[in-house]
Amino acid sequence: MQVRLCGLTYIGMANRRRSGKEEFYYRCNGKHGTRGIYGAHGQRCPSKEVNGDLLERTVWADVESLLRSPGVVIEQLQQRFAAERNESKRSQEHLGRLQDDLAAKITERNRILTLFRRGRINEADLDRQMDQIDREEAGLRSNIEDVSARLLGADGAGRVQSAEALLEKLRGRLDAGVSWEVKRHLIEALVSIIRIDTSEENGKRWASIAITYRFGICVSTCTDTRADNNCTLEKVYRPPNRRAA
Repeated sequence: MQVRLCGLTYIGMANRRRSGKEEFYYRCNGKHGTRGIYGAHGQRCPSKEVNGDLLERTVWADVESLLRSPGVVIEQLQQRFAAERNESKRSQEHLGRLQDDLAAKITERNRILTLFRRGRINEADLDRQMDQIDREEAGLRSNIEDVSARLLGADGAGRVQSAEALLEKLRGRLDAGVSWEVKRHLIEALVSIIRIDTSEENGKRWASIAITYRFGICVSTCTDTRADNNCTLEKVYRPPNRRAA
């Protein structure tokens, strides 16, 4: 788990309260006195701690809900890839222009060689212009590779099928019976990262939990509308304040 304040990981810790009851919580590594890395004066990270039992129950409830009702995440993926298809059309057009520019460089190279053979330019001019063409060709080829790679990864239908197949397989494990080992297996198979963000409102710090899931070659979190080029959507929870940080 990561926090946006200092970028370090959260670790599990136990704390015995005055009542004698032991409380389990997650705390940022940057809060230790020996890790004064936050801010200009090297303070401890001011992130909010999160009740461990509440966090783990929240994550498991979300994983179980996802497996029981996968239609929500599939619909989100389909919407995402529909938008990506429109972007793919523009990328195809851009790729065509790059390929035309690369072909023009071959013609330009032949024209420079013809001028040299006819004695219209000397060897120094030939070398200079050939070096320039080489640099321009290298840039075009690099751009072509980048655009081609994006187009190759734009197979939305294939990624949706991959997500459906994985969810169906994991749901079978869930239906077979829920034990601690099964829970751990399902969470490790689906959860890519859990990020803890801290915000302050009216003098109080609040922690929010952002869960990111992965589905084979695709990453998603089955909710909301925020997305990036890595097919990432976030599901955010705000647990109640139970312990002062």
